[in-house]
Amino acid sequence: MVKKNTGIGIAILFALSGFMLLSGCDQHQKEKDNMDRLAIVNVQWIMDNSAPSEQGKQHLAQVTENLNKGIKQIEAVYGASGSHPTESVLKQGLQRITLQQAAEKAHARKVVYEAMRQAVTAWLHENPGTIIIPGENVLAADPTLDITTNIIDKMEGLKLDFGPPPTVNVTPPEPSTEKSQPGTKDKVH
Repeated sequence: MVKKNTGIGIAILFALSGFMLLSGCDQHQKEKDNMDRLAIVNVQWIMDNSAPSEQGKQHLAQVTENLNKGIKQIEAVYGASGSHPTESVLKQGLQRITLQQAAEKAHARKVVYEAMRQAVTAWLHENPGTIIIPGENVLAADPTLDITTNIIDKMEGLKLDFGPPPTVNVTPPEPSTEKSQPGTKDKVH
């Protein structure tokens, strides 16, 4: 009786081994099929070098030019040799311009990113079921998975709206109608 069970056990072992080998091949095919559903986009390259990115850089150059004019206006009124020298107001004005420059840069990047996101979404509609990941998060990949040029092609010819560049208007303080009394300082405006 022991011999009959051994034969059945060996047959079961062979059947399981064959099944495992075949399922391993099937697993390899599934992995390959899944790889065909992956795509990589070099987001940073698009944000720095694409045509929409160049539009953003041109907008930021105009922003910088306008804000630099504003700095000169502020210094002409509130600077040490200005018509109403006031150090604290000068510092506040320069700080506002610095904050505005940072806000404009962030806005320009957001506009370019949104254009890229729309191009990626359009590509995805043409290639449903694909998972698109940023290239910055990939250690190594087959170069055929990179669709950056496809996305750049979809972004080509876009005219992005960054809004008007800011301008700076500096108004000197109104002349004080109060006369300074001896021993007191004039109010800072």
